[in-house]
Amino acid sequence: MGLGGVGKTQLAIEASYLIRDEHPDCSVFWVPALDAASFESAYRNIGKHLKVTNIDSGGGVDVKQLVKAALSEESSGNWLLVVDNADDVSLLFGASGLSAHLPFSRKGSILFTTRNHEAAVRLDIPSRNTIHIVEMGQDEALSLLKHGLTDSQTSNVEATSKLLDFLANLPLAIGQASAFMAAKSISTAEYLELCESDYEDLIDLLSRDFEDRHRYREIQNPVATTWLISFNQILQHNPLAAEYLKFMSMLAEKDIRRRLLPPSQTH
Repeated sequence: MGLGGVGKTQLAIEASYLIRDEHPDCSVFWVPALDAASFESAYRNIGKHLKVTNIDSGGGVDVKQLVKAALSEESSGNWLLVVDNADDVSLLFGASGLSAHLPFSRKGSILFTTRNHEAAVRLDIPSRNTIHIVEMGQDEALSLLKHGLTDSQTSNVEATSKLLDFLANLPLAIGQASAFMAAKSISTAEYLELCESDYEDLIDLLSRDFEDRHRYREIQNPVATTWLISFNQILQHNPLAAEYLKFMSMLAEKDIRRRLLPPSQTH
C-alpha cells in the first residue's frame, strides 16, 4: 500500500519474477482492477491458460465465477494472483462485486497493490501482511534522477534539491522528469521552472483523488505535473500523437488494443 507513483506495481512485478524463478511450479497471474472490463478480460485469459471448460462460450457464462472455481480447486496447483490497482472500493464491493470473485485455495496466494486504506481494510488483509511503501530517501531519489543525465544537467545543487522536493521523491515522477530532461538536454533548474509555470489550475484538477478518502498527505501531485509538461511538448511537436493520447485517455489507463485507435491522417 502506498501513494500513487511510489512504485507499488514495479515491486509487485519484481516479486512475481522472483517467485517464478524460485518456484517454477507456481503459476503467476496478473489481474488489473482498473475497471470491471479489464478484470474480466484478465480472468478470461487465466481461464484459457487453465483450460477451463466453456470459458469462451459467450452468452450467460460467468467468466469470473468459472475462474474463481477453477483456482479454488487444489488441482490447479500452486499459484499467485496479483490484483493490481485495487483502489476503487465501489468497484470491489459495489454492483460489480469484484471481491466476491477472488478465489481461495491452500495452494494459492493473492497480492494486492492499492493506495486506498479503506480497500485494504475491507479486503480483510491483516495488518501484519500489509507492507507500506514510502517515498525514497533523498540520496536514492538523487541517484534515480541523475540516471541518464550528464553532470552539468544536475550541477545546480539547490535547483536539483528543490526539484526533488517538488517531485516528493516519487519514483514515477522522478523517472518521467529525468527522461524529459535527457531527451531535451535541459538542466534541473530549467525543468524546475517548467514545474513552477502557469499550469497550476490544470495540475490541481489532475491531482484530485475522488475515490480515496484516505490520502497520505496533502500534496500537489508531482506525477500529474511531469505528465503535463511532457504532454505539452508532444502537443507542440507531434499533434497527431497528442490526439491519440487524448483518445486513449477516454478508454483505459493501459492495455489498449491497437485496433481501437483511430486511423492516421497521413499517408
